Amino acid sequence: MSGSIGATVTEKPFDVLRARAFLMIGGIFGWHRLYLRQIPEAFIYFSTWGVFLLGVFYDSFFINSQVQEYNDRIDDGNPAEGKASGNGKTVRFLLPQTAALVRFSFSRFVYSILYACYLGMFVAGTGNLLLGISPSEHFPLMTIVAGAVSFGIFLVGNSGGQSRSAAPIWMSTFTILTVALKVFDLSIWRAVFSSSIAGTLIGNRGAKKICPRDRSFRYKHYVFWCSLWMFCICLCIAGSGRQFLEKRVTFHSNEARVSSTFAKLLYDRYENPAKVYRFFEMDSLSIIYEKPAISKRKMANKSLQWHDDLWDWWVESVSPTWIDQAFTFTIDLFKAEARARKGKLVHEPLKWAAWRLYLRWVFDLSASAKDEQYETACAGWIRKEKLSKNAGKYDVKQVLSIRRACDVATS
Repeated sequence: MSGSIGATVTEKPFDVLRARAFLMIGGIFGWHRLYLRQIPEAFIYFSTWGVFLLGVFYDSFFINSQVQEYNDRIDDGNPAEGKASGNGKTVRFLLPQTAALVRFSFSRFVYSILYACYLGMFVAGTGNLLLGISPSEHFPLMTIVAGAVSFGIFLVGNSGGQSRSAAPIWMSTFTILTVALKVFDLSIWRAVFSSSIAGTLIGNRGAKKICPRDRSFRYKHYVFWCSLWMFCICLCIAGSGRQFLEKRVTFHSNEARVSSTFAKLLYDRYENPAKVYRFFEMDSLSIIYEKPAISKRKMANKSLQWHDDLWDWWVESVSPTWIDQAFTFTIDLFKAEARARKGKLVHEPLKWAAWRLYLRWVFDLSASAKDEQYETACAGWIRKEKLSKNAGKYDVKQVLSIRRACDVATS
């Protein structure tokens, strides 16, 4: 046995019942894939909740054939040169194998792009929520987003008995993402999508087929990746609380000034809706969206105190547009429900809030625009439309949409 090449003990084939048990207990976390020692696939399930439960549903029907196919791949991928028996164990003398190139797979190409975009947009969104900046404005965040896109391509590429190198994927992804954001000034979604396509194509050039026994990943990789993913989720939750839940909605009227946090309104909307409706039923009021109050920490050094407060002010003042628009859309929905409850709104609340969002996009209104600004913008547009000054600027569908939006949102 000392002169053999790559002698290993034959592994026991994977059991179908155990795989199905792991699927039933922790399918959304990829435990059945973890049992089959498919580490990249297991983390993909963990980070997507079992590919949004569709993957778990699919595996529940085909887990038997998947386990059998994987056992056959292990046997077929390890040709034996000879056998020897001792102490009741069978030993295979394995010949060294050369990894073979694989054919192009369109389905794997699509999966790689989708998962890379999923990770990239999640990291970019987390950065928006936590710091209030976009990757195009912050080079370290852009680097992290490129790393997330590369990691998604790398995981999909190293699943299913195939292998891809991380270095060319990372270099191509980072280059395309930087050029798309800095040179062509594309949106983050288009930049991530373009870089994921480039990274997948470059990674496929060096794709190789490997033996199932040749495992480059261990359980520790799965634990580390899951820990990192949960850390990102915690950052996303913290950023959501900072950008959404701590914001205050204040009504100023001639008689009183009423204020409440968005978290309180959201909680009362489901626990005590009547309280929220009373909050938005006041007449002749002006609404103000306030940033969270900055808490001043007691520090001995005055310069550090000033620097700390300045950082908090900067983080709160650069809230991305989509966060403000989402916040205002929710408040408009609550306000529309309150008006509909009193019979002052003839349209559906969701439709009313959606059309106001459309008007903010068409007329480039801020998220904190007042009702008078919507009416002024619509009146000016209608006046220009009657004078045919909008000819050539909008097509027929846009004209009809704007008319409908003005009719609904200003009612």
